[in-house]
Amino acid sequence: YSPAELSCTSVTHPDRTDGLTVTDFTVETTVENQQDLMYVSQIGCTEAVHGESGVTLNFQHALSSIVFAAIDNDDNADYEINSITIKGKFQIKGTFKELATTKWSGSPESTAVTYAPSVRVTEVPEDQATVFTFGTSALLMIPQAVPADATVSIVYTVKPTTGAPSYTVNTDTQNGPENPIKLKDFLIGGTTGSIIENWAQGTRYTYLIQFGGSKKIFYVPTVTNWTTGA
Repeated sequence: YSPAELSCTSVTHPDRTDGLTVTDFTVETTVENQQDLMYVSQIGCTEAVHGESGVTLNFQHALSSIVFAAIDNDDNADYEINSITIKGKFQIKGTFKELATTKWSGSPESTAVTYAPSVRVTEVPEDQATVFTFGTSALLMIPQAVPADATVSIVYTVKPTTGAPSYTVNTDTQNGPENPIKLKDFLIGGTTGSIIENWAQGTRYTYLIQFGGSKKIFYVPTVTNWTTGA
């Protein structure tokens, strides 16, 4: 397993029947201090076969990864991302069992956890989405169901192409506390897609923020037939 020093209660791997168990692994809320828990199993190795070539170890990620990306589809303004913050009752501690059917166990926190990254101010490009990592790396999370209350706060600067003064927007202030942006507002495949219900092990999820680019809405009208009156 990697890294050698883990933020947990214990690490056991008595034999290949029981496999690796990492008890009470904790994901740091300070993203820069997070550890990417990885593991590998390789059995049947012999000196005769592997003595010269070495034993191939293909490590797997035990956690999930979250990043955000942004793209500017607005012809009337340019944009800069100042910060992206997520908050919710996430599970930040759990026990990992390599050979279990459900590898992670544990419960979400009873109070909300905030991940407030130090995203550098970056201009949002018009032609290709730019990924905004949390600090110097992607956010690592224990695989889990996405909390229904998990929210996203985005602070961005608008620079009108007409020459009007720039201004900064905080989505929390803009939308009001009663109407925050939720992680479950992001849909796979756009407005007709499905909700990301779970973060799976070894999977990186990219949440796309799109400025402008409103799409046309096409209506398909029908008329209910008249009913016969008295």
